[in-house]
Amino acid sequence: LVMQNQQLLGLTEEQKIYLKAEITQTQTRYAELQWKLESEMEKLAALAAQSKSNEAQVLAQLDKVLDFEREIKRVQMALIIRIKNKLTAEQQARLREGARVLDGLGVGLLASTRGKRRLRVARDHHLREP
Repeated sequence: LVMQNQQLLGLTEEQKIYLKAEITQTQTRYAELQWKLESEMEKLAALAAQSKSNEAQVLAQLDKVLDFEREIKRVQMALIIRIKNKLTAEQQARLREGARVLDGLGVGLLASTRGKRRLRVARDHHLREP
């Protein structure tokens, strides 16, 4: 939303450079974590599909999957916080208003698929005015 509304928000050149760098870095980290998560999920599925599963092994593998999911959410939330902290109070207010307009039109900022709904709620809570 920030990238799509650069002029509306009145982003400075310094803000644009900072945000591009942060988004690029986060996307790279996200892709790395996603690959690892998918690999660990495959291992979990294989363990669970056995005719007799070793409970300790399956639960240990589940912990690995959950650790990657947690890290992905942490990386996403960290980016949201860095973006917010780089915006002025006025820019944050404009962004909140833009989000309300989009939500009113039925266009969510984040898809409500697996886990992203919780991130959206956390983001919305974090962007609220104090």
